[in-house]
Amino acid sequence: MSWKQKLRRPLQNLSFTQSIVDTVREPLLVLDGTLRVRRANRSFYEKFHVSPEHTQGILIYELGNHQWDIPALRNLLEDVLPHNTVITDFLVEHNFPVIGQKAMLLNALVLPAGWLLSSFAPIDRRLFLLRT
Repeated sequence: MSWKQKLRRPLQNLSFTQSIVDTVREPLLVLDGTLRVRRANRSFYEKFHVSPEHTQGILIYELGNHQWDIPALRNLLEDVLPHNTVITDFLVEHNFPVIGQKAMLLNALVLPAGWLLSSFAPIDRRLFLLRT
């Protein structure tokens, strides 16, 4: 393998990974260790009516004029997450000014680089409460 091919491989892997993230139906966010958004997928932008320019590089709590400064989410990310590497079906409820009242399940995984891959699956709150 030539040195040019070796240099292209990480870029191809990154492009491949971004393609996978973009095809996932659930809204996804990739946060860095300071909880700033490094990547969001198309579903996130469409579901929450935001743009990449107003999302990438922004602290999660500052998204959408602080719409994401949700006490339960803040507690989870700042207190629970440092002691766990996986979060499954954490209920997040919030009244977003543009899209209204939403209930969603947060699933998150700490990646090897210390970044956080998180998905927000919209749910019917009543069905969730019946299930638990």
